[in-house]
Parts: sequence; structure tokens; C-alpha cells
Amino acid sequence: MRQYTGRELGSITGLRPNDLNAAVRELKSAGAVDIHLRSSSEPYTFTSITLTPKGRVIFQESKAPGCDT
Repeated sequence: MRQYTGRELGSITGLRPNDLNAAVRELKSAGAVDIHLRSSSEPYTFTSITLTPKGRVIFQESKAPGCDT
């Protein structure tokens, strides 16, 4: 399963770290991503994320460019 780091997601989305952290929290709350924490990953509050099955459905419906599952 593909994991996305904060740096990758920032590059794909153009979001600043604080905005990306907030978005990841919302996606986690919605059950759309699993968050992986391994070590300090400042300025991000996570090391990487993976899409859950629910997240894949959301992705397919939004057809976000530049991102694969």
C-alpha cells in the first residue's frame, strides 16, 4: 500500500505544513487515512499516511490529479 510523506503531500497539494497537518487530521477523523508515526517529522505531525478503503473511494470520486493509490 502506498505511503505518502508530508513532503510528498505538500508538493502534490501545494499546502503549507500547518494546513496539511489540519487536512490530515480531518481525513483521519473521517476514517479516510491511517497515520504512521515513527520519528520526528517536523514540521509535519505525522511521518506518513496511507489511504484506507474509504479514502480510496473519496479519492476516486474527487479524481485528484498527480496522486496515485
